[in-house]
Amino acid sequence: MSDLKLNSPLQFVKGVGPRKAEVLAGFGYHQVSDLLYYLPRKYLDRSSISKIDQLKIGETATIIGQVKAHGLLYGRGRRYEVVLDDDSGAITLLWFHSMRFWERLFKKGQIFAVSGRVTFYRGYQIIHPELERLEDDTDRLIHSGRIIPVYPQIKELNKVSLNSRGMRKVTSNIFDNLKEEVADYLSHNVLSDFGIIDLNESLRNIHYPESFEMIESSRRRLALDEILKFQFMVYESKATRTKLIKQHNYSKSKKTNELISQLNFKLTRGQTRSIDDILSDLKKQQPMFRMLQGDVGSGKTVVAIAASIFVAENNLQTAFMVPTEMLAEQHYRNWKETIEKLGFNSALLTSST
Repeated sequence: MSDLKLNSPLQFVKGVGPRKAEVLAGFGYHQVSDLLYYLPRKYLDRSSISKIDQLKIGETATIIGQVKAHGLLYGRGRRYEVVLDDDSGAITLLWFHSMRFWERLFKKGQIFAVSGRVTFYRGYQIIHPELERLEDDTDRLIHSGRIIPVYPQIKELNKVSLNSRGMRKVTSNIFDNLKEEVADYLSHNVLSDFGIIDLNESLRNIHYPESFEMIESSRRRLALDEILKFQFMVYESKATRTKLIKQHNYSKSKKTNELISQLNFKLTRGQTRSIDDILSDLKKQQPMFRMLQGDVGSGKTVVAIAASIFVAENNLQTAFMVPTEMLAEQHYRNWKETIEKLGFNSALLTSST
């Protein structure tokens, strides 16, 4: 295979081709750099291969062996049994459901990598192991003898043999032949200050790590990228909002002051400051973008009502939204008379009406 670049179309990656590339494009994966971000959902530790005659009861082990016999057995209950041999000895693999699937899967002479907890009942056995079929020595390098990635199972990808096994072949080919590095937008000083690895290293190790510690380091780096991307979107959105100019303006606030004077309680300093801040924002040329936060009973509702009265006095409408119909009815009953005394109409709208 020729050397790959980050912008190489996926159809030219060994194991992909036009048909698979078309399916991948449907999920937004068009070139090599895109597929680097198709991240594993979990990992299987096959970093050490055990011989069957060295297995110990209770340990979790990975073995590679050849199918010597298989079949459906009856007794106290149905079970599917496979005898796996690796020249040092044999072990039994057992499943207690999906019998037809296992009947179709196994054939005598096939090679499988198997991982699971070793138990003993009339001989060594592993119940419901993780397993993958190996076809040749290349398969042994990709699918066993290491920490291997398990990719998300997507129906459309599975149909074109891009299941976890197929995806491993593709990604391993990419990393074996990719001659470019992913440029890091963070400086070495920033990486050092935060104690994180560079982007290129994190992407390689999130797919094919040398240790579980490296997986965690890669996840931390990619998580930081997500946070920074989100923060950039927030600032970009804020910059866009500052360029917007409202077509209406606010000037009157007499009725808001009347509302406050009619309340049978005195506003707290925090409530007064919140109302002042909101009214100040509403008077600006740009749309308001503010979140009011407070504990239960801190007076958020009266602040929102005061802002709504200010809006109504300036000949505009307010939608006062709450999460449940019961709460909507409660607010409507509590504030309807007060709002009407100030000269404004209010109406209740719920999903049932």
